[in-house]
Amino acid sequence: MNSNIVNSVIDNFRQALISGVHQVERSYEMYVNESNSRENEYPDSFNDYFDDWAQCLWELLVERTICAPLERLRVYGEGSDYNPNQYSHVFFQDVGESHEIICRVKKDHYAVDVITGENVKLEEYQFMRFAAFAGGWFKLSPPFDHVQLDEINALGANYKQILIPFNLVEFEVIKIST
Repeated sequence: MNSNIVNSVIDNFRQALISGVHQVERSYEMYVNESNSRENEYPDSFNDYFDDWAQCLWELLVERTICAPLERLRVYGEGSDYNPNQYSHVFFQDVGESHEIICRVKKDHYAVDVITGENVKLEEYQFMRFAAFAGGWFKLSPPFDHVQLDEINALGANYKQILIPFNLVEFEVIKIST
C-alpha cells in the first residue's frame, strides 16, 4: 500500500469525474433510448449508471495505483450494481476489502457541514463520494467540489450524511479492522 500518494491519486480521480461526466450523461441517454426499444428491458436509473462508471474509475485510477495485490479499498459511493446482489466491485471480485479511505480536516481548519452549518468530527463519518452542493443538498454532478460522508455505525435508514468542501479535506488510507 502506497499511502504517500493518496491525495494526488484521489485528486486525479476527482478530475476524471469532472472531465468525464458529460460523456457519461450522453452515453446514458443513448443507453436509455436503446433499452426502451428492446422488449422486456428496463433501463437503470442515471444514479445507478453513474455509480457503475464511478466505481470502475475508482478501481482503475485509485485502487490499482495505491493498493498492492490482494489489497482492496471499500467501494466508492454505492459501488457498482452491474452484477446485482453479487458484487459491488467491478474487477477482482474475489478479493475482500482490506483498506478504506478516511478524511481528515486540513491543519488550521474546521470541518463544517455545508448542509447544516454545524461543526462535525470527521472520525464519526466514512468517506462516500464527491458531490456538488445545490439547493441545500448534494448532487452527483460537477464541479464535485465537496466530499460526502456518511455517519458510521448508524442503524437502518436513520443516519446522517454530511458534505464538506473538498479543499478542507486530506485523505488517508487505513487498514480495515476486523
